[in-house]
Formats: sequence, structure tokens, C-alpha cells
Amino acid sequence: MPLTVQEALNLEIFGRCRLLTTGSGLESNIYWVNILEILDDLSHIEPGEFLITTAHGLQTLNEKRQKEMVELFAERKMAAMAIQTGHYIEEIPASLVSLFSAYKIPLIEIPPDISFKSITRSLMLSLLKAEKEDSGETKPLVGNTQLQRKYKTMLAIWSGLTEGKKPLSYHQDFLNLNIETEREYWVCSLAACDPKRNRPLYPVQTEEHLLEPVGQALLQLLEQRHIPYLVGTAGANLALLLQPLPESGTGSAIVQYSRRILEELRLLCAQYDIYLGLSNNHFNLENWEKALDQAETALRAAALGLVKQNGFGSYATLGPLKLILAVENTAVLEGQLDETLNPLLEYDQRTGGALVHTLRTYLKYHNIKNASEELYVHRHTMKYRLNQIRKLTGINPEETASVVILSEALTIYDYLKARGLLT
Repeated sequence: MPLTVQEALNLEIFGRCRLLTTGSGLESNIYWVNILEILDDLSHIEPGEFLITTAHGLQTLNEKRQKEMVELFAERKMAAMAIQTGHYIEEIPASLVSLFSAYKIPLIEIPPDISFKSITRSLMLSLLKAEKEDSGETKPLVGNTQLQRKYKTMLAIWSGLTEGKKPLSYHQDFLNLNIETEREYWVCSLAACDPKRNRPLYPVQTEEHLLEPVGQALLQLLEQRHIPYLVGTAGANLALLLQPLPESGTGSAIVQYSRRILEELRLLCAQYDIYLGLSNNHFNLENWEKALDQAETALRAAALGLVKQNGFGSYATLGPLKLILAVENTAVLEGQLDETLNPLLEYDQRTGGALVHTLRTYLKYHNIKNASEELYVHRHTMKYRLNQIRKLTGINPEETASVVILSEALTIYDYLKARGLLT
């Protein structure tokens, strides 16, 4: 059985936390724990999600927008939300507490000295324990001889595929693993790194001695699930093929499933940094190489911190990063910065200004009023800064045609900076 909100609140880690809403919703099941520092992209909220946040951005939301946000949470069947005060907000607004109560979503206040990591770890370990008790497992799955044979078979399949063998030659093996060769599937690429050892920032690669223990831990987690999978190694990293059962849904379910696998793997291998990239969906195993390439691209974005999902990257949501990550000659990207963003970077460095941050905030809304509210500046100040940006770059950020150019430039800047190629 999954963990209920009430059971979660009974954990020791929540001893000094405060439930702000009434008892309604405490019976809701928790299936997933997520951390979201900034309340700006809520499109990934999943059913049964326990969301932990510092609520940066909440201070800019009026009651109408607060209501829209909570309505979205209710529509997505969120389990509960925990807000840490003392960083961006000193007190949770009474209007927000009333909305959560009205929609029967538990709202919890976290003191500023309790770490998100400790809460997440406590919740995820409790979820894993509940799942193991429900499945009746009492001993490590990796000690099972039959499972070890299965693992060796899967490693051999991945090895054969990477050596050029056709998926059709493994038709019977796929059937034995309940994988259908002409049905929808996704591929994940996973990397595990020892944070105590120096390693290149790019590309992220699993240290060879970690492939076996992390692969075994991944196998242990996957065996507790009920969907077909194929785990192994491809190149320098772990590879995972997932094929959901017909009744379990497709895209959004796989995104949630793979995110859960990442977080649970981090709990089992807490001493390592672990990242995961997810491909688009594909329908024929003959396209497995394309799916793996997409997963590795998403993995690189996740490892560089260019996505907001805490080490999880989905190829479907990378946008212009897909093209930028494919450019091997970074001089081309640096040249693009010279033509767009560099005058702003030089101005900010010379004057201590914030034109790049102003531009980023404005492009988020493409609206002077909303951007000025988030930056806590007057609209006239915002207008003045946008005019400075236009003069320095020769590009008017208020013109719709310029949004793509400037957004791409910011993405290039973030990418080159993450790789350590900018001073």
C-alpha cells in the first residue's frame, strides 16, 4: 500500500512541522515526492505528488492567481504541499491556507532549519518500505540466482545491440521479458558519479567500477514494478528500456515512473551523484539507437543542471537545448553570444547591473507589469532597462520576433557557463 499523508506526518522528520489546514485530505495517498524551489513551472505536477517548496514567486501572486494555482493542484490530484518559511516568505498567507482547505489538500509549514534532503529521504524510504511490505519481499532481490541469470541475459542483449545485432535476433528473449517488439517504448540513460573524485563536467560518464553496483541496485528497484524493462549498459552509462502495460497509460505515466526510479536509486546509492535522461516514445525496436541518442542528450542536459527537475531530463521538454547540445564546435555558439548577449554581460560586469537577469525575467512573461512585480521595480524602471537592452544589443526585446533570438541566446549562455567555458 502507498503511504498516506497522515502516515507521512507521523514520521519523526515532521515533528516540528505544522499542518495548517483541517483534517481533510490526510487520507490521500503519496506516490511521489518532488522538490520545486520556484513556483514557476507547475506543468509536471503528478497525481499523488507530495510537493516540497520554498515558494519563491508566491509573494508575487495575488489571490486570483493563488486560486488558479490551487485549482491546478486539485485537478492534478496533488497529495499535499509543504512550504518552508524563512527564506522567501516569512509567513504563509491566510488566503492560501483557506484555498488549500477548500480544495482538501493538506498544507504543511516547514521550519527554515529542516533540510529538504532529510524530508525527501525520510519520505522516499518510507515509500520504498511500504512497497516492499506490499510485495512481500523480505530479502534483497539481487541475491536471487534466477534474477542474476535474467540480469546477465539483459546485459548480453544490450551488448549485442551496441555491437550491431538487430533486435529481431533477440525476438524470443524479448518475449521472455514480456517486451513486445512493435509496441510503444521509451529509453533512459543513467549516469552515476562519485562526488569525491574529479571528473570532466561534460560529457557525464559513469565510472566503470560503479556500473555493476548501481546496475544491481537499479535491477532491485525494477523488479518491484510490474512493467516490462530491459536494463544494461550502452557506452559509458547504464541504459534502460521501459514498455508500460497497455492499461497503465503512456507518456505522463512513464515520466512519473522514471522520475521515481531516479529518486529511489539515489536513496539506494546515496553516496553517488546520479542523473537520468528520458527519450521520446518510439514504436519499433529497430529505432532503439535513436531513442538512446535522445536519452543521452537529455542526460547531458540534466547533468549540467540545465533542466529544473533535479537531475532528471526529458528529451520532449528540452526545446532549443536539443540543437545546442548537438553543436560540437562551441565556437559557433560563442559567436552567437557575441552577436546578442555579450554586450549585456559586459555591461553588467562593468557596472554591477542586472540587465541579463532583467531580460530573463521579462522573457518569462513577455509582460512589463508581471516582470516588474517579480523584480520589485517600478514599471518605468523596467521600461528603462528594456530600452538599455535594445540600445546595447540592437535587438528590441518587446518585439515578438526578438523573443526567439534572445531566449536562444540565454540558453546558449547557460549551456556554455554550465560547461565552464565562460569566465
